[in-house]
Amino acid sequence: MQMSSSGSFSLSDMNAAVSNRAGNDEESVELDDAQTLDDLGETRKEVAAEPPDVNPSDARCQQVTDTSSPGKLECVPADDVCALPNGIGDSSKKCKEAWGIPLDSTSKLTCPDGIADTGVFITAWSSMCARWDSNRILAGSLNCQKRFDKQDKLHQMVCTKASVKHADHSSRRAGILMMKRTKCVSADGNNFKCGIFKTGQCIDVGEDVWDHFWNDPMISGGFGLSPGSYTKGARAFAAKATKILADHRGKDLPEKYQCANDRHKHMDSCGDQQKSCCSGNKNCESKGPPYVGGCCSPKRNKEYWMQDKTNYMNLLAVL
Repeated sequence: MQMSSSGSFSLSDMNAAVSNRAGNDEESVELDDAQTLDDLGETRKEVAAEPPDVNPSDARCQQVTDTSSPGKLECVPADDVCALPNGIGDSSKKCKEAWGIPLDSTSKLTCPDGIADTGVFITAWSSMCARWDSNRILAGSLNCQKRFDKQDKLHQMVCTKASVKHADHSSRRAGILMMKRTKCVSADGNNFKCGIFKTGQCIDVGEDVWDHFWNDPMISGGFGLSPGSYTKGARAFAAKATKILADHRGKDLPEKYQCANDRHKHMDSCGDQQKSCCSGNKNCESKGPPYVGGCCSPKRNKEYWMQDKTNYMNLLAVL
């Protein structure tokens, strides 16, 4: 199940927006020339420059997989910089090895738009390919490139963000690879029009890779899990999903790898493993994740069918 969408929006008064500092809820306002003249009984109004039109295709690469239509953005990744699981690869050798390209080959790195084993094209300090299981992607880092005019006013931004996610209350075998890119342009550095491209694919890797079906304990460390559990699961899912995509490159994924509702079921997150907590449920001990904290209500010791397909469609919709 691969889903894509596009759209556009506008931003106004960017100078005011960027004047605020992180962690500071107060705004700093300066009196400009127009306001000063107005105070003296005179008024000078400046008409904001209309930004150029931007289409969703402006945010999509010309280089795409078979599942996407070519866009207008020229996306040429660097040969000697790439995002890897252990950091940023800083040589052609490291990047070629990570993408399985022979070192003596003249072939270059490629990561077309769309969900594929070749990773994601990101617009960071350098245009580069990023593996799905790279630190850059797992951290959910926002990667932006900005261009300024001769007056040092911002007139274009291209930002890309890719993520590996587990939908809350979904099976431990499924996850989603998704990315979003925006291209915003301006004529005066204040008012922008933006085009959006986003896509994602939910994949069932066929084995448990997440420690829980509930996200909270994987992040906070509850229910006996370590605080790094979510990132560990995301990396494991990304690696297995990449292998599945590589094995079926250019083809639709077999049904068993496509997310589905009512395929997997799981014990409630409270699923105590102690006999005293099972209240006659003989299957209680062998099911459910580890639980620390005493008995919960016996009514919660039951299994639920996971709605993976629906949950991941909703997750992508709000990206």
